[in-house]
Formats: sequence, C-alpha cells, structure tokens
Amino acid sequence: MNKIDFPIEFLVGDTIEQTLKITIRTSDAALPDDMERLSNLLNAFGNVVEGGGFPRAGISPNNSTVKVTAITPPDALSLAYVWKAVNLDWRFINVLRNALLIFSQIHLPLQSLHIIDITEGTKPIQKMLMPLTGYFQEGWYPEISSLLRFKVIFEGRNIDEDEKMRRLLIDFESPLASNIVDMVIDRIEPWADVVFGGFASEASELMAGTCLIVDMDCNQFDEYTLECVVYEFCGAETAWNPLINMLGSIDYNIAKISHICIE
Repeated sequence: MNKIDFPIEFLVGDTIEQTLKITIRTSDAALPDDMERLSNLLNAFGNVVEGGGFPRAGISPNNSTVKVTAITPPDALSLAYVWKAVNLDWRFINVLRNALLIFSQIHLPLQSLHIIDITEGTKPIQKMLMPLTGYFQEGWYPEISSLLRFKVIFEGRNIDEDEKMRRLLIDFESPLASNIVDMVIDRIEPWADVVFGGFASEASELMAGTCLIVDMDCNQFDEYTLECVVYEFCGAETAWNPLINMLGSIDYNIAKISHICIE
C-alpha cells in the first residue's frame, strides 16, 4: 500500500475575496498518466467551487465562485494553481485533503500540499484541519447553504445495509429542453470526482479506502425531472452538500428547481 500521509500547509486569511496559491508535489515515481489524473482531480475541485459547491455560511451558492488559473509549477513533479475565490468556505480543504489521501493510496504517493492565501494585505493564519482519528464530527465539512430556494427531501432508506446505490431526483418548475438537460449534467458531473474519496465518515474508512462514491449516471427521467443514480455510495451523507449547493446555483442561473429528493 502506498504511503498516504504527507505534509499539508494551509494558510488563509478571512477576506471575502481570496487569492489562493495551491501547489501539490508528487513522488519521484510519478508518470505522465499519474500527473494527468491528479490534474483532472484538481480541475474537478475547481469546477465544483466555481459552481457554488462550497459557499460560506449565510451565502447563496449563486454568490460563491472561483476563477482557476494553472501556473508553471516549480518542476515536472508538481502541479500549481491560483484560485481567485469569492465567499469560499475554508473547510473545502478537508474534502480536498481526503480526496488527495485516497489518490495517494490508489495511484501514487504525494509528497506535499501547500495552500497559501496571497491576497494583497492579508495576514494568513494556519487553519486546523480535521483530525485523522475516530469519527469525523459534524461541522468539519462544508454545509448546505441556508439560502436555497427549493425544498430538499431526504427519504428514509428501508434497504439492506449492503445496498449502496442511491438516487437523486431533481424536479424543475418548467419542462426541460434538451440543451438545459445537457447543461445541468455538465455542471454537476465534476461532483462525482470530488466525492470519490473526499467524504469519509471516520478515519478508518479513509485510511482503508472504503469511503468511495463511484459510478454516477444522470439522465432525463420525465418532462420535468432529472435522475442521477450513484451505484456505489460508501461515503458520509454530507457528500451530498456540495451537489445540493451546486443545484442552488443552477436554480438561479439556468433553470428554476421545484424540489429535489435524495433516496
């Protein structure tokens, strides 16, 4: 098994607008395919943040976003980005850290992660990350925005414990044109990459790699409804939070949502 622990530096200020420099260094054994996988994961995170997935408390997902720029890394075994973020919940780092720990376990060891707030005039401080022990307490992961305009329904699950399939139904206020369906699916698909290993319920699941959420398929269900099926959902229930928030942004910017139901 690969070593999955690595040094993390996370220094941020408390401004609404932040410029975050993110640098990830891999091991010397990294191959081009590994670097491409890592780049795809970071791009997915950028897309989720851009789509309103991690808004600060009291902020509408429509008012939380990021502009991502890839920059020249210090060497061929590193990736570097600058995020110009607005109203970003700093707890996204716990999700990113978890996802990178899983990446390090499955693909190749990572050497370090550095996220530094380089916003002009900011005095960044080290934030305490979620400890990698025991059960992960409520509050360590970003939450659902309190400013959603649609109802969120979590249905009870009277199924066998071994059944991991989950379903999300998104009901819109108006009939769905095909271009709207494609646009919504394109917006929410990066969520599946982010939550692949980002939302563990406890440290042992993260270390064992048993907190994976994989194989999502989205299609139009009926005239008003989009259906997303996750065929293996082994993560924490909070993994739905960024997807719900992204739908909050879609509700403002693409098509009004009546309600969503998670089974």
